[in-house]
Amino acid sequence: GYRARGAAFPGISFAVLLGRGLDFAWSATSAGSDIVDQYVETLCGAGETSYVYRGECRAMTTVDAGTIVGRPGEPDRQVSYRETVHGPVTGYATVDGRKVAIAEKRSTRGRELASLGVFLELSQNRVRSAREFVVAASRMELTFNWLYADDRDIAQFTSGRLPVRPATVDPGLPTKGTGQYEWRGFLPNRRHAQEIKRSGVMVNWNNKPSQGWINGDTEWMYGSAQRTEMLERQLDKRPKHDLASVTGAMNAGATQDSRTVDMVPTLAAVLKGSPAPSARAQAMLDQLEAWRAAGGSRLDVDLDGKIDHPGAAVLDGAWDKLADAAMGRVLGPQLEQFASIENRFDLPPSGQFGGWHHYMDKDLRTLLGQPVQGAYRTRFCGSGDLAICRADLWAAMDAAGAEIAAAQGNDVAAWRSDANRERIDFVPGLLPTTIRYTNRPSGIQQVISFKGHRPR
Repeated sequence: GYRARGAAFPGISFAVLLGRGLDFAWSATSAGSDIVDQYVETLCGAGETSYVYRGECRAMTTVDAGTIVGRPGEPDRQVSYRETVHGPVTGYATVDGRKVAIAEKRSTRGRELASLGVFLELSQNRVRSAREFVVAASRMELTFNWLYADDRDIAQFTSGRLPVRPATVDPGLPTKGTGQYEWRGFLPNRRHAQEIKRSGVMVNWNNKPSQGWINGDTEWMYGSAQRTEMLERQLDKRPKHDLASVTGAMNAGATQDSRTVDMVPTLAAVLKGSPAPSARAQAMLDQLEAWRAAGGSRLDVDLDGKIDHPGAAVLDGAWDKLADAAMGRVLGPQLEQFASIENRFDLPPSGQFGGWHHYMDKDLRTLLGQPVQGAYRTRFCGSGDLAICRADLWAAMDAAGAEIAAAQGNDVAAWRSDANRERIDFVPGLLPTTIRYTNRPSGIQQVISFKGHRPR
């Protein structure tokens, strides 16, 4: 009964996962919604294997997960772990000097196969409309942003088995595991991010799906600057698109540097309020603005192994120093600790999703007196003083310029970033083929039009 075309993955290729049916298409991006909590278990009895739950001292159970067979020359490994009512014990910590266990609870644990039926419905064309697609997607318990299109409608639904926590629980912090702070059920489908419309554009690139949406504890990147803006700006250039122009917008957005789209105008607005410390530093800022005006592309068009515009070399070489200058006065000795949690930037060939530009964008715009939604309580750059912030950023730019010049010479216009470093490879050491950088981590693209539809 399958009549679908698209992509599947080894091990779960029982149906098309992302693709098209007879008269509709669907796709998904990872949502990263908050379906995992860490519970702090109060230990009791002797040792570390009993804990308090609902007034009782309970023994942890043990799960034998089997054997991982070692590679040649390496020993096999037995895998086992302890569990509480909340899930696997992932480690131990102390609270006020007393040892506690940390257990991890995931709403979809043991329920992964419950979502498989959705792909059967789609691959067998049991979905006949955007409304039926939303109903089908709502049965998916894993966290994805689902997108739909047919000849009339486009739709989006953010799926997931999303816990409802007590009002007394901070979803971003560990929860006391003694039983008083358990989940209160799951968010009803009507309150999930969703929309159906018959004209316009829907774009999602792993970004927050709706205002006020709660991200997972390890997701730090729901900020004011998102890579999805690269695609949105390209699509906004035309009131109406055809297949070629949509493909062009996708290609342009996938080869830009997201920092040029979001950060360069704001950075320039801050720095232009004071003189540059050197002619080289001013030339670096000029190249950044020229790069953005030219599109901010990271392409190596002539395949000489270098990114074509010098602005890429300026930003790549200066970014870490600029980021540290913007955040360091407040973070102080925790600066590197923060960098170990969240990279300063997911530089290509990574996906440019994470980075400190998410914080810097809003912080710098606030300093400039520009309107922002949800302004930070903590002011970072210059500790909230615009003049100090400018001086710190210029000093960072100047110091970075000295380092780049030592390697590439004093002519800023001749600087180049290495394009070969960010070429995408496949199974390193086995497949020699590489392709030039494109910001499409999954590599699954569809460009589709429709001429008709079955009765809805």
